[in-house]
Amino acid sequence: VGEVINGIVKRFENGDVIVEMGRIEALLRRRDQSRAENYTTGDRIRAVIVDVTKETKGQQVILSRTDPALLVKMFEQEVPEIYDGTVSIRGAVREAGDRAKVAVHSNERDIDPVGSCVGMKGTRVQAIIRELRGEKIDIVEWSEDPIVFISNAVSPAKIQRVTIIDATERVVEIVVEDSQLSLAIGKKGQNVRLAAKLTGWRIDIKSEDEKRREVEAQFEGLEDGEEGATLTLPGLDDTQLVKLSDAGLDTADRLLETSVANLATIAEVDEETAVKLQDAIREQVAAAEQAAAESAEKNLEEDNSANSGDSSDSQAQEITTTEENSSTEKEPSVVASDQDETNSVWPRDDLSKTDTDSKT
Repeated sequence: VGEVINGIVKRFENGDVIVEMGRIEALLRRRDQSRAENYTTGDRIRAVIVDVTKETKGQQVILSRTDPALLVKMFEQEVPEIYDGTVSIRGAVREAGDRAKVAVHSNERDIDPVGSCVGMKGTRVQAIIRELRGEKIDIVEWSEDPIVFISNAVSPAKIQRVTIIDATERVVEIVVEDSQLSLAIGKKGQNVRLAAKLTGWRIDIKSEDEKRREVEAQFEGLEDGEEGATLTLPGLDDTQLVKLSDAGLDTADRLLETSVANLATIAEVDEETAVKLQDAIREQVAAAEQAAAESAEKNLEEDNSANSGDSSDSQAQEITTTEENSSTEKEPSVVASDQDETNSVWPRDDLSKTDTDSKT
């Protein structure tokens, strides 16, 4: 298993290819065939052995033209530096018939691992491409530094920066120039998909413009626990804001907690400017807290006023109800006379005068 063999196409069975290897027949299943290839009886074929199974008639050799091991073996055969161990292949991924990526490395400083695999004027890699029916091959340099390795893996796109979002979950964010975005992603996401498989990291690619808008939105919405308290950083351009965000300084608390020296280094300003930035942030936070306190006090006063109004209405309703009940239970103290057309209670002094005249 893992060895490359040469054979001849003998016949076809339900889409599978039966390959003759001397006195042995091997099986090249449909799923192990490159979609870029078509075979006819008598064609010479080179494939890698991926399995040997036990059948009733004996052992069955399983071949593949899509397995990355075939690519690795071809490089070993074409590149002497790989064969003798000067250059090592650290990983290989393929979407057979379309594109492949190979990561190479050398412990010797004077050896260019990528150049060794490409060969003079591309002769070495071109021989492999022809064997794989035009499959494009990206040869990248492996690095133990994940940021460097990921940057290399996304080639041929030019990378602006790589930020590790979550080291535990192995998630990174890549920012590229707007003109490089489609190249970095690749046709139907193929380039970034292969880069992710090669490196073992989940890769999120954004354009410079998209990242700038995202960072601007973050800084416009920076809050210190109070809704609506926005923060501005005077004197900093978009690039500096992005660097602060990438460094995790994306909240008012974090910007104030970091040292002046660290803030100056990340934002690429002098320490005097960094001090002014932190002073400006403190002023804005204090203003936001004061505005929030005044708003809370105003809301409390409005609530108290509303509660007071409800209490007065309740008392007035109670008095009216009491008077109505009293009027219903007692006889009227004064009844209108035939000469008085009004239905009202007389003043007390008029009543006294009437009593005096009657005695007289």
